[in-house]
Amino acid sequence: MIKPITIRPTQNPDYGWETKEELLNDTLFHIHDVGNVLNQLANELNEIGYSHDWSKIKYFDDFAHDCLERIDTPDFKSRSWYHIHTTNERHHLNTHEPADVNLLDVLEMIADCVCAGKSRTGTVNPSFLVLKQGMLTKAYWNTVKLINNNVKLEWWLMYVCIDTREQDRKFHALNYYKKQKEINLAYTGKLPTGDYLFFNDKKNPENGVVFEYKTIEDFIGSIIDNRVFNQAIDQNLEFLWHYVIIVGTEQEKESSLHYDFTKKEYNGAIDSLNTITTVIYADDEKEAFYRMMNLSKKCLDGRMMRKRFPKKYPNPAFCYLDYCCYGIGYEKADIIISFLHLQNLDDLLKLTYDKLVEVPGIGDKTAKLLLEKIKQDKEFLEDDPNQTILI
Repeated sequence: MIKPITIRPTQNPDYGWETKEELLNDTLFHIHDVGNVLNQLANELNEIGYSHDWSKIKYFDDFAHDCLERIDTPDFKSRSWYHIHTTNERHHLNTHEPADVNLLDVLEMIADCVCAGKSRTGTVNPSFLVLKQGMLTKAYWNTVKLINNNVKLEWWLMYVCIDTREQDRKFHALNYYKKQKEINLAYTGKLPTGDYLFFNDKKNPENGVVFEYKTIEDFIGSIIDNRVFNQAIDQNLEFLWHYVIIVGTEQEKESSLHYDFTKKEYNGAIDSLNTITTVIYADDEKEAFYRMMNLSKKCLDGRMMRKRFPKKYPNPAFCYLDYCCYGIGYEKADIIISFLHLQNLDDLLKLTYDKLVEVPGIGDKTAKLLLEKIKQDKEFLEDDPNQTILI
């Protein structure tokens, strides 16, 4: 089995490249990714080579017995060791075909037959290299599947729409985002509210992340005329995720404050905004572009936060009951774990109402609430190889 391989997204040719530099970067990324895949296949071939004919060594006494006695046994292949050798190893394809046979198996068989033939007789016997009809095609597609299942995109691809009212800054933003591999497409358009919208579902952009972009000077002006508060409310009503980003250094902020608009009023406006949206900061334009993209990626990638527990609590079933189930707590969790002998998250998924109500102190209501909680978390509990807990 080859190790998982991470590749970088490159520009969709349907949209084209803006510059020769972008085209060169994408070409180099592609060359690197293909090299990575082939390197992993080469590593796997090395492993296969090192472990070739392992059954001869592991069961050497049986192997030696059958080989030394074969002169008295016309049908050497009927002996038990030969059956183990040809079914437990993958390269005897003219005797046994693995269900997931792939081109690595074919290459091992070719190397085996060529080396064995040359070393024993000086020639290669073509009859030993004949594959069953359709096997090579099956091996080809299984290899495609093997590679495809282990190649993952490094980044979550997003679209970004930059409001046309962004004046000159929209050109800076387009130039920046078209160079970022997280962004599948950057374009300008008229947004109902906000200045930048990041999304990954073209049919439901309202599930995206919207930002109102403010320089410090613009932010102060929009506080005075109440504009920023209306913009924040509109974003809250229109989009799932919404932010106001204030761009400028602390020194720029201090120099913009004056007796008509004090630091206290500035901070008070931010506190008010944070009751309906979230305010974030960046020192300059480039940092703002990066922060908006990175925050959007975290909102849209679909990954849940996971709570990791200290090593003194090695039982993940106990941790889930104690930390993640309201109303259970340490004592009840300990009783449930001890009474039902729960060891891991899989044991939690097998719990039934009848088992739970047998536990001392667990009644009808608690049992039903707990089972409902486990049902809600089922998808994540099943897909949790590190036995951490989702919150």
